[in-house]
Amino acid sequence: MLAGKKLLFLLGNLELGGAERQALLLARHLQEQEGAKVEVWGIGERGRVSDICEASGISWQQIHLQFGTSSAANLLKLLALTGKMRCVAPDVLLPYTWFPNVLCGLIWRFVGCRVSIWNQRDSGISLNPTRAVHRFAAKLTPYFISNSTHAAAFLMDRFGVERERLAVIPNGVRLDPPRDDCHVWRLRLGVAGNDFVGCMVANFSELKDHGTVVRAWRLVVDQLAVRGQRAVLVLAGRDDGTASSITSLIRELDLEGNVCLLGAVDDVAGLLASCDIGVHCSEHEGCPNAVLEEMAAGLPVVASDNDGVRMVLGDSAGPFLASHQDAEGIARRILQVALDRGYGARVGKDNQQRISNRFSFETMCRETAQFIDHALRNHFY
Repeated sequence: MLAGKKLLFLLGNLELGGAERQALLLARHLQEQEGAKVEVWGIGERGRVSDICEASGISWQQIHLQFGTSSAANLLKLLALTGKMRCVAPDVLLPYTWFPNVLCGLIWRFVGCRVSIWNQRDSGISLNPTRAVHRFAAKLTPYFISNSTHAAAFLMDRFGVERERLAVIPNGVRLDPPRDDCHVWRLRLGVAGNDFVGCMVANFSELKDHGTVVRAWRLVVDQLAVRGQRAVLVLAGRDDGTASSITSLIRELDLEGNVCLLGAVDDVAGLLASCDIGVHCSEHEGCPNAVLEEMAAGLPVVASDNDGVRMVLGDSAGPFLASHQDAEGIARRILQVALDRGYGARVGKDNQQRISNRFSFETMCRETAQFIDHALRNHFY
């Protein structure tokens, strides 16, 4: 459908987060399977996205773009970006996350492309319908993709996006083969065969609630210690501003021997294969990649109750969800799995099957390619 078409992805940065991971999965598919000409641009410094693009044979560029308080200076920067994109002459712009979405909404018609597709990757927490520039950008954008029904409802209710211009396409997940096996990873983590290991894969930012997970883990450690069992929590993700406060909390709760901060991890599949449970706490989610990956790895998942996690876990999610910032509730649910490993294994198997049925990488790519083709055939500006 898209053979020979030029598709330009615009990312808010070149570091690897959930949205960037989804963009790269799609970019690789469109280039390798659809025959599209793909470029990935990211705002800011080189990061892991750049490395993955080079390894995958995808053309990429870094864009230096920082807006200030001067409207005239900002306009010049916007015009420079427009000119740079115009030189590439893309058929389609595919921005990911709110800032690129707004930028492309404002400039896409001046770039000379045929269509721009807004990709809504969170529940709308960064968009403000009272800001004129956000409303204007959304009004100018011809098509939208949302990775969740609740984020789609936000766009329709707060920004007046018509349903016929909006596709709901959940994230798809594909775990790469583990680089190291479970045994190697558990040796690396310093855990024994009978130790109970939990994992939260999330960058350390204000958007993620590592604090509740750590407080819950204190309770889990105490309960399992009574039974002669050790519990280890692994926190994997880059520091986006909150790692130091979490490190202080770990020290305050005397959990240095039970909580491990790994930083960014390339071998996510290997790490998850060494764990017994996934834990994910946050107030808001779109379609959380980390939860999808934990489910794909065959893990039970305990999480904060929000629309995104409920959508991913499905109708049987209730016993695994606790209210936002409810450390005791999270701990109780973790202990249900820790004290009955057979139960955890059955739940993990069900989670794995749900990923295969509802959140496959192939389905996400196929439906997105079909929507891009639809947008190209029906563009009306």
